[in-house]
Amino acid sequence: MKVLIGNRIMLYGILNSCFQSLEISPRIAEIGVLNGKNAEVMVQIFSPSYTYLIDSWSSEIFKDYRDTNKHREWVDDISTYSFYFGGDVNNQATFDNLYDEVQKLFLHKKNVKIIRGSSFDGLKKLKLELGTSKLDLIYLDASHQYETVFDDLMYYKDLISENGVFQLNDCCYSDLGVRQNLGVLEAVTKFVKMTNFIPVVITNTDWSDIVLIREGHMMINKLNQVISDGNFSYVEIPNQLLGAAVVKTGKMHNLSFC
Repeated sequence: MKVLIGNRIMLYGILNSCFQSLEISPRIAEIGVLNGKNAEVMVQIFSPSYTYLIDSWSSEIFKDYRDTNKHREWVDDISTYSFYFGGDVNNQATFDNLYDEVQKLFLHKKNVKIIRGSSFDGLKKLKLELGTSKLDLIYLDASHQYETVFDDLMYYKDLISENGVFQLNDCCYSDLGVRQNLGVLEAVTKFVKMTNFIPVVITNTDWSDIVLIREGHMMINKLNQVISDGNFSYVEIPNQLLGAAVVKTGKMHNLSFC
């Protein structure tokens, strides 16, 4: 696993170079879309053959978060992060506005399908849309709670093509992450133990992005080649150290594995 000094956008560029090398015009999906700004960047970089955007855009989605964490004084109420959603998270109008923003962004994109529903309900609709086709990239950025992330990984893995990729946001353990009860890192650590997906790249940032690919498939070699041949700074470590990752905060935010 390479620990890369970079961000999610850099990873998009690396993955796009891999797809081009393999002559793949990717089908991509983002699970957890918010205002569509990240999806817009992905469409610009990948020029995908088709894009699927799945989000509930619902204030009700935080009920589980509140029920799970209401007794935990070390976890913030979701209202603390209303600024991130652009309005009161208790008000459905906030999410309707976000949904409207996404619709406007992709109004004239015929190869973009917007699916409104939870990640689980969206999965059922996505299967109908795909038919026998598979996805080449899934960007997973929905609920960051352990159980939900793990479920999303387990259910969506069957929709990924042979050389397809998972990319996940906020795969880290940090002081700020504890305040949100992030469970992405823990879910990924269990997921790679139960499947043939392995961690290939993680960014050395405070909110790390990680890339997972099936072990033994060509995409891993392509990705390693693109990074090795490019102007990228990285350190390579054993995959087994992933679970030990923690963000150390000083003048800069860096991943530590000890």
